[in-house]
Amino acid sequence: MPETIVLVDGAKRLCETLASVGELGVITNGIDAVQRRRIEKSGLGEWFSFVATSEKCGFAKPDARFFEFAAGSFSSFRKSEAIIFGDRIDADIAGAIQFGIDSCWFNPRGLAGEELLIPTFEVSHLDEIDGCLCDRP
Repeated sequence: MPETIVLVDGAKRLCETLASVGELGVITNGIDAVQRRRIEKSGLGEWFSFVATSEKCGFAKPDARFFEFAAGSFSSFRKSEAIIFGDRIDADIAGAIQFGIDSCWFNPRGLAGEELLIPTFEVSHLDEIDGCLCDRP
């Protein structure tokens, strides 16, 4: 599993762009060693200042305690400036809502969302994310 890497088109460009704007971290439900290896193999690791895994935390997304754990990994963290980009509405977006931060749902398949889980932004292509950042106060 750690050797299985499939990058979404535009992932490297997006990481480079976002890292020029703020600090990036990876928050993931998964086994720490597997996730770290996947990030290393992806070639994206240079843009992330940390990797927070549910294994290390003891709680998984969408639990707010996992988001609190991840927030402590940033060199500086303010909820008003944070945004999570995620592809799982039930984990990433639900967790962001519970923790009180903005969210961007990466939804390339155009799936229907859940009535009570409304992301701040929704995109179907990574190149749309720049626009989300420009639309933030």
